[in-house]
Amino acid sequence: MASWLSSLFSKTTHVANGYHEDIYAKVETDKSAAKETAYTVKVAGQEVNTKTTYETKFSENSGYTKIAPGQHIGFHTKQDLDGEVRVTIKTASGKEVCSNHPVQVNRSVIVDKNAQLKEAKYSTGPYGESKIWTDKQGNDHYPKNWG
Repeated sequence: MASWLSSLFSKTTHVANGYHEDIYAKVETDKSAAKETAYTVKVAGQEVNTKTTYETKFSENSGYTKIAPGQHIGFHTKQDLDGEVRVTIKTASGKEVCSNHPVQVNRSVIVDKNAQLKEAKYSTGPYGESKIWTDKQGNDHYPKNWG
């Protein structure tokens, strides 16, 4: 009963790694996690407003957490339960899985075997448990199912 009750007030967003190499994840409550620079360019004689999004250096020192294949990590936030966090994930080889992707607080995501982001199944209550490796469509992404 206590674990069910605590799940109602959890502010933890999990990231599960179903990919074959390490991933690096950052979960932030600040919607401006990515820095933006605005500038104007001329295209075919017309001015076009453009913005470029870039991020700080990709490393654990800049807030990224390494998650090994087959592992998952919970990121606890101070955000309200009805709020959202922003998730940025990259693979060890540099592939961007997502950048500043919005996720509701207390929901989780999976990086699948193709380095695609999937939303994890979510259910609460005394008989329903969240399934960190199962996506919303019911597909299991646990590494034992790689093939």
